[in-house]
Amino acid sequence: MNTVSRNRMVMLAGAMVAALAGVTLTGAVASADPIALTNPSFEADDVADPGGYVLGATGWLADYNVYTVDAANSRFAGTSGNNPGTIPGGDSTQYLQMLGGRSAYQDVGTFTAGKVYTLTAAVGQMLGGEGFAPTVLYLLNQSNVIHASHVVNPADVVLGTLTDFHVQFTATTSGTARIYLQTAGNSSMWSAIDNVRLTESDPLSADAHGGYAVASGGDVQLNGSASGGIASYSYAWDLDGDTLFDDATGATPILTYSYLTAVLGLAPGDHTIAVRVTDGTGAPLVATDTATLNIAVPEPATMAFLAIGGLAMMGGAIRRRTA
Repeated sequence: MNTVSRNRMVMLAGAMVAALAGVTLTGAVASADPIALTNPSFEADDVADPGGYVLGATGWLADYNVYTVDAANSRFAGTSGNNPGTIPGGDSTQYLQMLGGRSAYQDVGTFTAGKVYTLTAAVGQMLGGEGFAPTVLYLLNQSNVIHASHVVNPADVVLGTLTDFHVQFTATTSGTARIYLQTAGNSSMWSAIDNVRLTESDPLSADAHGGYAVASGGDVQLNGSASGGIASYSYAWDLDGDTLFDDATGATPILTYSYLTAVLGLAPGDHTIAVRVTDGTGAPLVATDTATLNIAVPEPATMAFLAIGGLAMMGGAIRRRTA
């Protein structure tokens, strides 16, 4: 085996180990356009709630109940058990503090047909002994017709820490847009919310490229790509047609002839392979695409000639050498 082939075998072995270990290799970074929100981190001064309730955060409306902002930020833990500065998982010194059964919302213009919208918020459970109020992230129209929702349950959060959660949908028609945060439970339960973000992106699209061909004893490099979605792309390949997408990872894996034939059991001829691309959100978009891979017929075994004393072996037969 020459040095190039040996190096490629090492690369393939590394990719296989990564796949078995649950490691996903990522490709290019996708782009998404942020949609401007008012006071998304709840840093602005509190205002009198337009609905006549006690307090609200600038730019946010209370649908029917009270919500407040904890300006002291004393309910999230640092290493000393109290963190009055920044919030773990957040980006600021204030956050939205909501009793169970409360809600807040903000109108954000228009959803455009064919675009993907992702709402992200950092949600957590405060210190102090109260239970966590299950929290729902909604994408709605301004008549409160639900496009998509995601429920954050007590088992999903860590005490004293904020964690990002997401909800995502693809608009099929254009229309008014609203983001809506709601808590369930009762007045002995609380939720904290910070760093609310909304992005718009194109739908995720995958491309397996190809066709590909691999010669007997050679190797082939695949070339997957993607567009749309947001954040980083992850790639998984189905090469043996079992729909499990567990045969290779990464955008451009290198595959040897022996791996395809001996490990995956693929016979010589044309095969349909597929790539599955996942974008990087917590509520990921998934797209797939197929390509053709041709595996060459194995070459005839090279006839070996080995002289041992006065004998020679040619093609497996032992013959006596004559002078």
